[in-house]
Amino acid sequence: MLLSFHEAGRQGVVVTSTPPPEAVGPSSGSPLPPQVQASLAALVPDDALTESYRGQSRSPGHLDHDWAVVPRSAVWHRLGFDPPTLPSLAADAVREHFAVHGHNGKPSESRRSGDPCALPVAVFYLPVDLPWEKAQSGDALSRGATFLWLHEPYAGHPWTAAVRCRNERDDRRSFTVVEVAGVHLGVQVDTYGLAQLSWTLRRGGRDVRAIVTTKRDPSAAVQLLLHDGVLT
Repeated sequence: MLLSFHEAGRQGVVVTSTPPPEAVGPSSGSPLPPQVQASLAALVPDDALTESYRGQSRSPGHLDHDWAVVPRSAVWHRLGFDPPTLPSLAADAVREHFAVHGHNGKPSESRRSGDPCALPVAVFYLPVDLPWEKAQSGDALSRGATFLWLHEPYAGHPWTAAVRCRNERDDRRSFTVVEVAGVHLGVQVDTYGLAQLSWTLRRGGRDVRAIVTTKRDPSAAVQLLLHDGVLT
């Protein structure tokens, strides 16, 4: 691994600067193909993502309400493979939290690795001054946090339809699918600067839905995934 970290219980993992891995496809300093750039530039932001992450009365939006921080080894045990990470975020002095689905900070019942019930799992990158217990999804994202989720694919639904956040005002212009490094990547943008990227990742002998949400320009968000080699 090129990522240095230490497990620190519920306080997460402080990511330290280390050389990034080689990029898959174009490097972070190389421009995206013109057709990809054109598709991303044509996106019209709406507020569907913001609506999705806004805390509601029955779901207060606190990460600790629906997730439980666990050691990285516990995520590996549930998945049957090492979770993808975003080591280039080390430069932003963030805290890396590996988490499994749970309630009020307590993990849901552990399953054997490879069992669909082992998913979802997540890797949250939060600013170091934002404690896990106080982190609310919408506020954290607006402050520069990045979320990476792994989910089981929805049976009978194309991944592009299953992962796309929408509301009644969404006219589909905020979402597109581009091909990057041989991978079909869904990209959605929001009026508050959020970009959500989704794709199918083949790991552990099965397909997994991967989703990254970050407050970045869509081109910069795509470059982040390329740079850290998480698309394949």
